[in-house]
Amino acid sequence: MELRGVVVHTTSFDESSRVVELLTAEEGRLACVARGARASKRRFAGGLDLFATLAVEVSPGGNLWRLERAGVVDPRVGIRSSLEAFERAGRITECARALTNAHQRSTEQLSALEAGLDACARGDLESAITAYPRLLTAAGIMPDEEGLTCAPEVLAALLSGDAPTPGIADSVEVLAMKWIEHHVGHPLKTRVTPVAGSDKRHRQ
Repeated sequence: MELRGVVVHTTSFDESSRVVELLTAEEGRLACVARGARASKRRFAGGLDLFATLAVEVSPGGNLWRLERAGVVDPRVGIRSSLEAFERAGRITECARALTNAHQRSTEQLSALEAGLDACARGDLESAITAYPRLLTAAGIMPDEEGLTCAPEVLAALLSGDAPTPGIADSVEVLAMKWIEHHVGHPLKTRVTPVAGSDKRHRQ
């Protein structure tokens, strides 16, 4: 089976293999084992890097499908040009992963994720925030005005789906992540909080 998807998570499987999690339109969140991924340059040309869109050939099988071949469609190398872009891309990716079911059609989730990652890759970190309302809408959990306690302009920016101003972009992102945590029932690893006396953020 041939699919197109974004790498949302990877982990080592054994000395030569990796488990690669993709977000695809047809199969939603899909975990695949890439046998010999660390050694094979022919089957996995260009690598299996986080945030990359891949064209893959997979074989179905239980909880772990088999990744036969993968080619890079878009590596999004621009994401690695700054720490801010990398961290925002990581947060968007984790949220997309948390809100996407395995083996369930997820066209809108994939579209939202790719749009957010593309914005991060070109350095437009405010536009990347628009991935959150799209992901929330696709998951059917878009908040209403009574669902969250926050500054009115922050909630309005999230509900509008438009790119927020630089001054409130971080706050809109934090609000979206709090709402996602409420619905998935566990903290997100890339959750960010303000650092006292600074505009910078750090991971919890």
